[in-house]
Amino acid sequence: MDIKQFSKEMSNEKGCFLITKELVSMEISKFINKKSLARKLNTSPSTIYRWSKSGRMPEPISIGPNKTLWIEEEIINWINDLKNKSRGFGDQVCKVKDEK
Repeated sequence: MDIKQFSKEMSNEKGCFLITKELVSMEISKFINKKSLARKLNTSPSTIYRWSKSGRMPEPISIGPNKTLWIEEEIINWINDLKNKSRGFGDQVCKVKDEK
């Protein structure tokens, strides 16, 4: 649906947009906040922040001075990408030197 068609279908005769419960819930469901994301990933909100800042996961969008949200589709794609290429326990931290 293009913007002209959307505007025509979602506005009344005075040109005011009609906001329905379905439209609001549809738009909000595309975003996820830090606390909910931390719960889904079984980690802390500070870890979510740290991972985002370091580039380990998608960055959030800022909608205000104290509110950041992640795009749910980007998080789903990131998780699927992790499933495909990072199985196991991560990179080896230290190498054992073979002494003979």
